[in-house]
Amino acid sequence: MFPQEMSKKMCHFEALKLLSQSHPLGYTYPKLHTGKSWYVDFYALDPATGQMRRKKYNLNTIKSKIQRHQYATELIVSIVNLLRTGWTPWQIVEQKEAPILLKDAFALYKEHVQRQQKEKSIKTNLSFLKLFEAYLDSLSRRPREVRQITTSMLVTYLDKLYLKQGVTARTRNNYRGFLSSLFTFFVDRNFIQSNPVDPIKNLTVSAKKRQPLTKSMLRRLNDYLSEHDKWMLLACRMEYYTFIRPGELRHIRINDISVKDMQIFVSGEISKNKRDANVAINREILTLMLDLGL
Repeated sequence: MFPQEMSKKMCHFEALKLLSQSHPLGYTYPKLHTGKSWYVDFYALDPATGQMRRKKYNLNTIKSKIQRHQYATELIVSIVNLLRTGWTPWQIVEQKEAPILLKDAFALYKEHVQRQQKEKSIKTNLSFLKLFEAYLDSLSRRPREVRQITTSMLVTYLDKLYLKQGVTARTRNNYRGFLSSLFTFFVDRNFIQSNPVDPIKNLTVSAKKRQPLTKSMLRRLNDYLSEHDKWMLLACRMEYYTFIRPGELRHIRINDISVKDMQIFVSGEISKNKRDANVAINREILTLMLDLGL
């Protein structure tokens, strides 16, 4: 080894030694780095060597910069919460006597989910998790650690839903998708080494069958609502003529509607594609709005 390389090695070793001594907590706070390469990194104590080691999470696979910032914020919060409990990114591989408890892993996942912006996704994921926890509670020997969850255990759970509770193949696949994302979350944080859901395949499902309303059905609906519930009629006309999604329509405010320009402003904060948009409204909608006093 050349003297210059030896000097660099020694400087690196001394820096890590100094880093270990200057951080009695055993870790540094995670930091987001941006530029050509986006990543979050931090130092944490390696129990095997007693030295600080650098952990790095690459974010370049996330295309949108807005999504990178959002994911980085969630990741940093999750890492800090874990570090405060005594976790290090090396302990699962090298400290098998210190496993991650399921209750702690689930609590961290719930916090991660609740920081998401989409209300529907939050409710769906928490509902899936609640049902999965209920299944684990029903077992005679409930697993206490993340690593105790096996593929066969998950297959039994999905079979119970599909064969005994009678959910459709599509719904069963949705449960599998949730489990896959849940355990990917655990893999990303080194709670486990591999995803036990990966060997489980989706069931074949038939195409969705949608029956559009016929002209006579639309006429009956219009006549009934015109007499009994004009507010519901307005909502139906909004959906029918503007294609604003029901979840978006719930968040439309009065000042998002322009009578002069005959359009509705849909903010990127509530739209599915996260983009601002102006949607045209026709006179039929506008007249009904005015009749209702809007």
